[in-house]
Amino acid sequence: MPKLYRHAVVQSIEWGASQPKTRALPATVYAELLLKMSLTVTNGVAPDLSAEQLAAVLSTVDLVLNGNDTLIHVPGFHLYYQHYYDRAIEPPNSIDFSAGASVTDKMMLRLPFALTRAVVPEDSVLDGRSQSSRVLQITFAAAAIGTDKTITVGTVEIITSEYAVPKDWTPPIARLELSYLQKSLDKTGEVSIDLDYGGVNQYKRIWIYTEDNTGAMSDVQIDNIKLRSRSFVYHDFPADEVQDQNSGDYAVAPKTGVYVLDLTTHGKMSQRLDARELDELVLILNSLVSNGTVKIVLEKAIYV
Repeated sequence: MPKLYRHAVVQSIEWGASQPKTRALPATVYAELLLKMSLTVTNGVAPDLSAEQLAAVLSTVDLVLNGNDTLIHVPGFHLYYQHYYDRAIEPPNSIDFSAGASVTDKMMLRLPFALTRAVVPEDSVLDGRSQSSRVLQITFAAAAIGTDKTITVGTVEIITSEYAVPKDWTPPIARLELSYLQKSLDKTGEVSIDLDYGGVNQYKRIWIYTEDNTGAMSDVQIDNIKLRSRSFVYHDFPADEVQDQNSGDYAVAPKTGVYVLDLTTHGKMSQRLDARELDELVLILNSLVSNGTVKIVLEKAIYV
């Protein structure tokens, strides 16, 4: 098992409005990456910004291995919510609301490769030594953020959480993947979303985010969440009951418009949803609106 946990700083990524920026990562063994964002922001007369909106400055975060293997593809806001639910606290952040001033807004986000809230987190770490390349890409949002706040310059410092590996270390037996999709809630009634099945697909959690027609997180877009394969139903709960269950499981007040389907039992990966032998997997949301959006992050724990 990995030992001698340490942190090391990698070269920063410079902020650029609506641009993708990349950095190559060292060939080491990762538990997670820390993304330390620091932004110089010009405030107007009535600045306002939530921590969730600050995280969304990272429009998407991608990690590509060997030039074509996308291990991670998530919006920055998901890293905020995953930290909040998994650690029962917001990511460290500092937002300055001084009117008419040039200020610094900061946040530290975590990109995990180990299995968070699992019985054996180190079933999955990223062994970058066996990859020909490891490229982190951050695509930034536009300069205007929140209300009356505009980014002028900034950086994302990349800090590794890694292992100094003893010679007898056994490589991990699982691979953690994060992927992202979104769909319009353009009708009332059931909205079906086909998920990947067969192949090596194995699901740990499904994160569901619902937004109204202004892009604000909302609890009134859906009222039921179902997950099924053919006639077998894995979940069929009212949306508010999913949030109640999340509150008990994660010891937090549920965030508006956030629903977490945990497909394991008390962190036991043996209870994950194994879709390798399925010929269908469908997420069905009962929509109450015809002008909303659902965003979904699929968290897979792929055992080989």
